[in-house]
Amino acid sequence: MRVYLLSIVLLMGSFLLEGRVIRVPSEYPTIQEGIDAANPGDTVLVAPGVYNESNITMGNGVYLLSEEGPETTIIDCGGGEGIEITGCDSLTVVDGFTIRNGVRPKGGGICIWGSKALIQNNIIEYNRGEWDPFSYGGGIAAYWHSKVTIRRNIIRYNYSYPPLSCGEGG
Repeated sequence: MRVYLLSIVLLMGSFLLEGRVIRVPSEYPTIQEGIDAANPGDTVLVAPGVYNESNITMGNGVYLLSEEGPETTIIDCGGGEGIEITGCDSLTVVDGFTIRNGVRPKGGGICIWGSKALIQNNIIEYNRGEWDPFSYGGGIAAYWHSKVTIRRNIIRYNYSYPPLSCGEGG
């Protein structure tokens, strides 16, 4: 726990100098409301808990960070679409969550479309790519000239549903 918090402090240094910290749920009750209130360079800091949210749309240049890591901070999409990062030309970050039970044609857990993103320190599980003949990326899908770094994640138990799935479940 202490090592994780120290890592957060070190990684957030540049973000904290640029923007403000928005706290969920103490300032905003949902992750999406926190993101909606954020500007580029802001950090949305999420307290431990299970957040039953789907269709989370990231803001350009927003850093979405859990306080205590993926074991205690869970986004349960409940069969809805997971996190979407679309058209973000400034680095957009998702760090320290379990993201589960997301469903969409491409990237049930996290869908990245034409964006610059960093996805790290997450557990991405039990997500599905379906509803489309060409579904792919049950856990994560990145396409349309996206520049993505995916590191230190556990990606498991995700799948793409045929008939014509052109990718894997990851």
